[in-house]
Amino acid sequence: MTAAVNTGAETIRIDRRCVPLLLQLKTTGAVGADEKTSTILARLEEATVLQDGALHPMVDAMLELIASPGLVVSVERMRVGTIAASTIWATPQGAVLGTRVDRNLFELKLIDAAMLPIHIFQMIHLWPRPVAVPFEHRIDPAALFAAEAKLYEGDRPGAVAALDDATTEAAEVVALLAGRIASWRIHSVWTTSRGSQNAEASGMDCGEHGHVLVSIGSENATMTIRSATVRDVAAAVRSTLPAASR
Repeated sequence: MTAAVNTGAETIRIDRRCVPLLLQLKTTGAVGADEKTSTILARLEEATVLQDGALHPMVDAMLELIASPGLVVSVERMRVGTIAASTIWATPQGAVLGTRVDRNLFELKLIDAAMLPIHIFQMIHLWPRPVAVPFEHRIDPAALFAAEAKLYEGDRPGAVAALDDATTEAAEVVALLAGRIASWRIHSVWTTSRGSQNAEASGMDCGEHGHVLVSIGSENATMTIRSATVRDVAAAVRSTLPAASR
């Protein structure tokens, strides 16, 4: 089990399997007394996550936000063979950014709740890109996934052929997919006086072909891929947040 507290950077790195145990300690004030739990607690003491059985003040503040967030934002950035996944738990008073470092190691960081959009821009790598000639393609998702599979196999003509019946601009769409650096997806859930609300956005960073926003119609019948400026992507990101967090 790995754990480390860095008060200067306001971060903690911890085995993600310990988080439920710490949340239980935070919310109930007690955990089991079995040998395995006792061993974990001893190691958390060594790492100063616990101090004489009590939560480190910074860890306590993080768990307070994670246990009762008003807003939860999940962000994924996908490249071939890798997924960078992060979660933000936020209230008007503060926020915690959780990032998976490796299979079991999780980093938690206290962040300014007023800076949520900026943190999300960084997570999806929203950098300036060439501004493409405006375009919008409506495609059957199954055809697009088939084209992606062909590209993964190194078969670009096969990718174009997979889209021939789905769009009159198959070559242009394949060029976008071939130039893609990464895809990203954001999903947010928050609570209002009217109950739970949610929103999502997704897109692609296509390098020299620019930024792209992606939306899927009802019942996954049609996928729309359209060109976007940095400002367009920023607006899409902000649209996934409640008004007070934009």
